[in-house]
Amino acid sequence: ETVFGMGDLMFYGKENAEARGEQSYASGARFIDDSQRYNAEVQYNNQFGDFTLVTGAQWQRDLANSKGTYLLDQNDEDYIQIDQVGVYAQGEYDFGSGLKATAAFRGDNHEVYGFNFVPKVGLVKSVENGAFRLTYSQGIAAPTILNMYGNLFSGLILGNAEGFTLTDGSTVEKQVVEKIQSFEIGYKGQAGAKLYVDANAYYNISEDFLSPVTGVGVTTQRGDQPISEVQSGYGVYGGLVATYVNFGKIDTYGFDLGLNYRVSNKFNIDFNYSYFDYSVDEDNLEENDFNNDGEVNKLDVLVNAPTHKAGIGFNYSDSKWFGTVFTRWVQEYDYFSSFQIAAETQDLVYRGTPVVEDARSTDTWNYGPLGGFVNVDLGLGYHFSEKFTLSGQVTNLFDAEFREFTASPFIGRLYSVELKINLPAID
Repeated sequence: ETVFGMGDLMFYGKENAEARGEQSYASGARFIDDSQRYNAEVQYNNQFGDFTLVTGAQWQRDLANSKGTYLLDQNDEDYIQIDQVGVYAQGEYDFGSGLKATAAFRGDNHEVYGFNFVPKVGLVKSVENGAFRLTYSQGIAAPTILNMYGNLFSGLILGNAEGFTLTDGSTVEKQVVEKIQSFEIGYKGQAGAKLYVDANAYYNISEDFLSPVTGVGVTTQRGDQPISEVQSGYGVYGGLVATYVNFGKIDTYGFDLGLNYRVSNKFNIDFNYSYFDYSVDEDNLEENDFNNDGEVNKLDVLVNAPTHKAGIGFNYSDSKWFGTVFTRWVQEYDYFSSFQIAAETQDLVYRGTPVVEDARSTDTWNYGPLGGFVNVDLGLGYHFSEKFTLSGQVTNLFDAEFREFTASPFIGRLYSVELKINLPAID
């Protein structure tokens, strides 16, 4: 008997295989797509002295059809039609003396998640050997067709384009777009005779994250339609539904620094460093307590990124020899996402199981945190002639034990050799 987990939902393979039909692991899921998309666009651009303008409008019609295999369509002819129209414009003005201003916007009206307006403004000041920039922008991430009209495992997972009503009379709001505001300041240019710099700092305000599949409980309606008419496996599930929702408000911030120092015409040094962190209102349980356990912690806001990471490379190249030594450091960090976990032992419970390193979690094995390594790569090559070049690389030179992804094994030392032959072009 196979057990599948989804959020706080658990269901079993044998008993419900017939109810789930083709949309199941047990029966070998079969997904068919016969969708169509139509687009149209009109654009105008012109320059008026020091002002440049680009503006236009777009129309899009999606006709989604899975032939009933993974969407809430019913048959070959039952398309899910979604229309959206948008307008956009961008203007750039050159004030002279190296100062330019850019302003842009985009407005879209979507049949399911409504109207959204996203602006962007920026200033660029060019100096003798580089340029400073200051920008503000807004952006959105839109729900996918699966988020809106998904129909998996005979209705156990349903898209949330219309919202749900629960048995206690409360409602689950329909999914809307994820929103982000970004502030950024940066500089790129030459800071000395041999030093080149690319640096920027940013602050982001994000809200209404698009969630993974989430169990919402027993439902009575999807939109205005009784759930018994929507959920083909209603006889088994009785209206129990997992879907996609919006949650959370979080601020993220950091800076990136890239340096290149040219020691000579043959030798240069590259350095990069990134800092990333976040803040969340732990008292805002309504928005940020995603797993509804009465507190806001790292299991509600799954950032899954190291705070610090850096790299340094030494590069050499002449008419014959070339080579590089690159060292990368990534700070250790915990990773939690859906069924995947990679974390140190701590006083937390994830998906019903205590978080213990090098032990079984609810759905998979927890081998411990990601990152926490220093890795050295080496490359060396020689040009025998214009036609023949031989090179070799050693990845993870000192055989450090590290993993970059939860589902990957520990990566050891890797060798590779390449012979490149440059053949002349044939007319």
